[in-house]
Amino acid sequence: MSDLGFNKDRLKELRIKKGFGLSKDFAEKVGLSNSMYSSIENGSRKPSLAVLATIAKTLNTSTDYLCGLSDDPTPFKYNDNLDDVLRSKQLVLNGQKLSEVDTNKLQELIKFFESNLIK
Repeated sequence: MSDLGFNKDRLKELRIKKGFGLSKDFAEKVGLSNSMYSSIENGSRKPSLAVLATIAKTLNTSTDYLCGLSDDPTPFKYNDNLDDVLRSKQLVLNGQKLSEVDTNKLQELIKFFESNLIK
């Protein structure tokens, strides 16, 4: 698996902020052994995608935030209005943040699909 760019400092900060004072309590909550979780939090091991998703969901954050791809810890809501998401979120494609120009192009493409292809 390629390097996820996982940010161990953000993980520890959020774990404590969300009220999981002891790492062993959080490890239990996400279904990991204490030693496995500790190795993730201290940076000696990267989480699998499934573990990353579980951690993000438990901490009510996004995987992008935990991987350093976004500075917004707010989790993406799948029921958000797409136009609002495109205007307010930092969108990432292949690890690169989309510029405002690219975001506008994406909005135009989505509008094209909505009006011409989706019925």
